[in-house]
Amino acid sequence: MQKCINRLMNLKANIILHGSILRFYGSRVDLAVAHLLSKYLGVPITLLLMAGSGLPGLHAGSEPLDNSGRIPCDANGLIANSGLESLGKRPSAQLQPGAMVTVPSVCPAERYFPTGVLLTPGATYQINAQGRWQDGFIRVGPNGWPGLLLEAWNRLPWNRFFLLSGAIGRSEAHLFPIGQSRRWTAPSTLAQGEDSELYLFANDWPGMLQNNRSVRDVNGGPLRVSITRLPISTN
Repeated sequence: MQKCINRLMNLKANIILHGSILRFYGSRVDLAVAHLLSKYLGVPITLLLMAGSGLPGLHAGSEPLDNSGRIPCDANGLIANSGLESLGKRPSAQLQPGAMVTVPSVCPAERYFPTGVLLTPGATYQINAQGRWQDGFIRVGPNGWPGLLLEAWNRLPWNRFFLLSGAIGRSEAHLFPIGQSRRWTAPSTLAQGEDSELYLFANDWPGMLQNNRSVRDVNGGPLRVSITRLPISTN
């Protein structure tokens, strides 16, 4: 057990020590592979991570742009033909019982992706998701992918990488997992005047969002989410 803890601490130390190099090598999978190769082959992890910066399509200060179907999200979390331009201009509002809102594409590079839905304290919502998004070279759906011990540093610790998740307001105080489908009740203790908008995000390491991508529809994307406020009788 102690050896396992020591290995995790060494991995975390390497992440901090080589933070300036990780911008070339964003994927946690790549980092884990580099760590294992460093341990069993005796290759310094610094050299393995630096080698990643020489891969085709990777350049200092830039993100890979290729024809594999990945679409970088811009600063506003928009992707081409996503329909989010109209979402961004629409004022946030509470849903009436039985009403539904569809978010046509959730950008995983956004720490807080807006839905335009102001939560009603104590109301129950059905949240459904379909489609795919991309973490480095890993293309997955809303249930994410298992990162085992590396999940300890996720925004929602010990939950999968790229698990669709929610936040109440632009705050880390109220985070919760969603996945492909979840019936969820908003806290009845939401204070008046508090930011009560529902935001979405891909569960990930907080400082490692730069390699997160939306996916084109021809490759199973993007990730679409519907939010329905359930009638009071079903609460």
